[in-house]
Amino acid sequence: MTLAADGGPGVTISIGFAPFPFLPHAPDALSWEQTLDLADHALRLTKRRRRNAYTGLRATAGLTAASVLSSSPAAATRLFPRGWRS
Repeated sequence: MTLAADGGPGVTISIGFAPFPFLPHAPDALSWEQTLDLADHALRLTKRRRRNAYTGLRATAGLTAASVLSSSPAAATRLFPRGWRS
């Protein structure tokens, strides 16, 4: 195995995250599995944009559990257009 310092492949890291409970005003509205799905969506957003970065999603004041649970991946991008990014 050749290390990056010796001209081998470098290592990159991409991170997606979401706080649990996701909705602070309704802490029981989403399970940890559903919140993990949101973190996975954040990871996909990161990988689409660039390497060596992170994206976190957080709920806005008016976000409801129903809108999160009924969203498709395309709708999730509208619900969480930016998240936190590095």
